[in-house]
Amino acid sequence: MSMNFRPLILLLTVVFFAWQSMGYGEDNSNLLQMFVRNKFEDNLNKQEKIKLSKFLLVNGDLNRAKYHLNTLFDLGHHGELIKLRYLSYIAFVEDNFDGVINQSTSDFQFYPQICTLNVLAYLMKGDISQTKKEFINCKIRTGIYNQDDYFWLTNLIKLKENILKSSGSNEENHPSEKIQHILAPKTYKDLLTFVDSVNSALLWLKLGLYAGLHDDIITLLPNLPEEVFESHRFREIMALIYFRNKDHPNAKKFLEDVDTANAHNILAGIYLKQNKTELAFAEYKLALLKKHNSRNALEKIIPLSYILSDYNLGLDSINQLEFTGVNQTTLSIFRSIFLLRNKNYFEAWKALSGFDLTTTTHIPDRVFQMKNFLSILLNYSDEIDRYSNYACNQFDGLSCWVQTQLLIWPDFSKHFKRTSDQSPTPLFTSTNLIETWEVKNIKEDLIVDQENLQQLDETQDINNEIAKNIF
Repeated sequence: MSMNFRPLILLLTVVFFAWQSMGYGEDNSNLLQMFVRNKFEDNLNKQEKIKLSKFLLVNGDLNRAKYHLNTLFDLGHHGELIKLRYLSYIAFVEDNFDGVINQSTSDFQFYPQICTLNVLAYLMKGDISQTKKEFINCKIRTGIYNQDDYFWLTNLIKLKENILKSSGSNEENHPSEKIQHILAPKTYKDLLTFVDSVNSALLWLKLGLYAGLHDDIITLLPNLPEEVFESHRFREIMALIYFRNKDHPNAKKFLEDVDTANAHNILAGIYLKQNKTELAFAEYKLALLKKHNSRNALEKIIPLSYILSDYNLGLDSINQLEFTGVNQTTLSIFRSIFLLRNKNYFEAWKALSGFDLTTTTHIPDRVFQMKNFLSILLNYSDEIDRYSNYACNQFDGLSCWVQTQLLIWPDFSKHFKRTSDQSPTPLFTSTNLIETWEVKNIKEDLIVDQENLQQLDETQDINNEIAKNIF
């Protein structure tokens, strides 16, 4: 047998025994798929792993991208530089700006590809002095590639510098200082002289949007070139500005014939403001068709899926959010709620397995109530007593009621599995009380005849008379 087939046979053998140990149930199919996928990805060569890491990075799966990058060694000088650049991107997205700077390299040839990211990292840290130094060096190396004279980055540095100066000198007198007070409308209007193309107009527009100068943007719209209004990206931003100004009709006008994820997200937001839940739900689904990992759409479609009882879509959206950096505790609670609504009680219980009485974090009361309910449905006797007792001590009335039922009925959970009608028949209902009914005489059995009573009365009268005459 050729040596090339031995790793494949070994892998198949491991998969077979893992499958045997886990069983053939549908619940374990995802685990098996994940196991096979990880084993397959681990056996890729270095070049294929770098390509896979880039694909995962672009699609927002940062954890898997970071995992594969950290398993790559001995890539050579050029390969190591690529690895460091990808790790820098991940660190920046995760707000780890020190990690971006630490991943930086002094390689002369590689510097133009990462210097802008370094400038932004220093800027986000608030180190203006180092930001300016890095920016000067970056402009020297990348000037031949730049077409907008560093409009965005230059003004962003000015804004950050003015904000830091303002917060340092007027923090006590003006605690609510906002960005729009830093970039004066007159200064913003002067920047119009730079606008000579669609790209420069977009940069100008984004700067005003970032600074909160919505009204000034609308006022200065007639000064923009006509071709700018044909850009879908420009119309998206203008729709967002009008949406923030609560001018929904104009926002919808700018989005006519614009079929992008951002456009559908904005339209969905408009419908939500108008309490048109189903239309908003449909727009968010269209946004996900255009961009499957749109965080804005995913976060909004989850509560709408619950309201409209589309629990499967809600679960799919939660699984998509798992790769966008959302708090995993929150996702576990949401996942359990949707699984419970789908009557998949065992999976819902597993989704809440991370919440235990030994945890150091605060556990919401709703989590205990769900664990109580699920333990009752799944007939976990010890868990019913354990969680209801703890929650009752935390003054949860529903859990205290469960505790009292356990004192009366130890097999309390079996009550929920009975299929027969368990409700008592009411003696009186609202229907019985309001419907007309016929009054009938009551038929009584004759015990003493009325004539006999009359005779007794007459006899008593005679005896009374006789008694009077005697005495």
